[in-house]
Amino acid sequence: MERYTADLHTHTSFSDGANTPDEMFKSAQKVGLSVLAITDHNTVAGIRNLNSAMVWEKYNVHLIPGFELSLANGHFVILGMPYSSVDIIVEKYAIRGLSRSLTYLPKQTIKDILRYFLDHGSAVIVTHPCIPFVGISVDWRFLIELNNEKLIHGAEAENYQFVKRAGRLYPFWQKSVSWLYKREGIKAFSNSDAHRIEDVAGRRNVFWGTDPAMTLEKIKSGE
Repeated sequence: MERYTADLHTHTSFSDGANTPDEMFKSAQKVGLSVLAITDHNTVAGIRNLNSAMVWEKYNVHLIPGFELSLANGHFVILGMPYSSVDIIVEKYAIRGLSRSLTYLPKQTIKDILRYFLDHGSAVIVTHPCIPFVGISVDWRFLIELNNEKLIHGAEAENYQFVKRAGRLYPFWQKSVSWLYKREGIKAFSNSDAHRIEDVAGRRNVFWGTDPAMTLEKIKSGE
């Protein structure tokens, strides 16, 4: 059984990142990642014309298509969804914001959206939750609710952008969410949230297997 790594939360110049998707793939190849998810805020414009086979052939990196559902009251990485489903949801709920989270939605509406993506074969990871006094961060009560209703596959316990910004607060947050996840049976993920090529794989997930193309299925099955 082989070990490989994946970064499941990154941004490009198609939302608030500094680099193109190609530059992100090159960076992933350079640091030895096997899997990279491009997850721009509320858009799939940067990856709409790409497919995993094309990226693998050029960079030896497996692309998981995704986007970050970015709301004023919560952020969620959605992985492996049909591109048309993103267009439908963004249009239906008038979700706005490629660099700032501008749309507030009721919790039940968020649940309905997550259920919609799950029904379309996606994986859902809550990004940077439980950060005190940060509106875009899902609070711990709602996180537990989502987990109990099986609307998520896990949540981030490591986020490299938060490492850089939070300073001394970060170890406290990381310890707190790790304790919560263990208590509630929430699977922990470790991502970079990279907005620049130098941050790709600042945090990464470890998987075991011989085929990185199976990563999405591993996430969905809880491996």
